[in-house]
Amino acid sequence: MSETVTLHSSHTASPSAVPVRFAALMQQRLSPLRDFVAIPDSSAQGFPPLRFGEQSLALFRVTDDWLRAPPTPVQAWKLDMEDVVVRSASGVIGDGRSLVVEDTLDHTTPEADGYEIRRDGAISLGAPTERLAGRWLSLLLGNSDNYFHFVLMNLARLFAIDAKDTRVLSGVLVPKTRFDWQREWIEDVLAAAGLSGLSRQVMSGANCVSIERLLLPWGAVDARGYCHPGAAAFIAGSDGPESGDVAVGDRIYVDRRGSAIRPLENEDELAQALADRGFATVQLERMSVAEQRACFARAAVIVAPHGAGLTNLVFCRPGARVIEVMPHTLLNWCYRRLAAIRGLDYDCVLSRSGGRTAPEATVSAHRVAVDHVLACL
Repeated sequence: MSETVTLHSSHTASPSAVPVRFAALMQQRLSPLRDFVAIPDSSAQGFPPLRFGEQSLALFRVTDDWLRAPPTPVQAWKLDMEDVVVRSASGVIGDGRSLVVEDTLDHTTPEADGYEIRRDGAISLGAPTERLAGRWLSLLLGNSDNYFHFVLMNLARLFAIDAKDTRVLSGVLVPKTRFDWQREWIEDVLAAAGLSGLSRQVMSGANCVSIERLLLPWGAVDARGYCHPGAAAFIAGSDGPESGDVAVGDRIYVDRRGSAIRPLENEDELAQALADRGFATVQLERMSVAEQRACFARAAVIVAPHGAGLTNLVFCRPGARVIEVMPHTLLNWCYRRLAAIRGLDYDCVLSRSGGRTAPEATVSAHRVAVDHVLACL
């Protein structure tokens, strides 16, 4: 490996525009980063205002941060790395000596991912047990048990891969899966990207491999949770087998009573009020990916508490109406952004959260005024 790093892009991007911690690699001799390609967000950045949601925000005396700082374009990347070590299903990357790419540590822990934090703060990924020759694609990322993280933050990165890439790939790194929906998604996206025939290296927390060349798509979703439109379009087009067995109408309520976090205290009341108005209650955790796809593709109106199931908005028809129940101290607008780039009619109703901060509200119980949801309809 040479001691200089030549970086170029087919787009108008400079090295300083690379994600900040990846950019640090460029300052190091023998950096594993060999090349990068920027994939800009070309979508229009005008987003429709909330209608009922503006009243709901005012009622809770909170400001819509989109008015102060509207979402900016989401920048994605395709990074080419050489002679790297990759650890665990989260895909932590190092150079096998002293360097660990900090970006890849997000949503990881030493216990789950098998690395060690030394007393001086340095991180050791351990000794590789296998060497993979050729060029490999990483589909590894932390927090893979979360539907939003697994689908949009991880698998959707395949939108950055083109036909030229597929011709030179030797294989793909995939995480060891726990659930059927993960396996279904992996098969769907690899087929959509034309990569089904590649060799696969299944990675778990116990695995550490060295790789001759690594192709790493990055940035399908930015730090705020906003999705690149190319990533959303790729997932929307990753057609798996359609299911005709979803016997629900075009008005659905997404039930979260099976979730271990962020319970909606009066969800029974809300679900019944919506059922009285013709809404079918759906429990996504009991549905296959194909069934979820069909359910959202048919929906004209969707009501849902904030949660990863709203990732399926990518399958909705343009103009479908979406009402999200949002804890008032959380205000995570990732699905508002997703709805905007997919041409959906989005609104929200704030609920009162028991969490005083956004991290607390991520897990805390909340309660919504049912009459507000009905008024939003």
